[in-house]
Amino acid sequence: MSKATIIYVSEPVFRTTIIFSVHPSEEIAHKDVKKHHADILPNDFFDWNNDYYDGNQGATCAIQRGQAVIWLPRYDRSGLRNGQLTHEIQHVVSAFLCSHIGIPHVNDSDEAFSYLMQFYTRTFIDAWYNTPQKKK
Repeated sequence: MSKATIIYVSEPVFRTTIIFSVHPSEEIAHKDVKKHHADILPNDFFDWNNDYYDGNQGATCAIQRGQAVIWLPRYDRSGLRNGQLTHEIQHVVSAFLCSHIGIPHVNDSDEAFSYLMQFYTRTFIDAWYNTPQKKK
């Protein structure tokens, strides 16, 4: 099987990064990210042991220093895929990144949360369709 498509999106204001890994095989996606980031990945990287993870929708993993990984089995511009993308980005922004930068996700910080959601969604989609190895 081919390698995973890896897209790095770094946000300059809060200095956070999401590494997006897109490949149908979770194992290959994991291997390709770990190959380049073994020094910063936790031991349980891609260990999605919870009651909700079914292995088909995507998953998230906080790493360190304001960084997280999102794995998606596939991506296109369909409503389903955009829904999965924003679902995973929401987990990262709300659970990992806002905590890292010291901004609780409450009404008073809603604009910062919305900015990060918009930035990561827009930048990933732009990068996805401008990545040379992607077949459009």
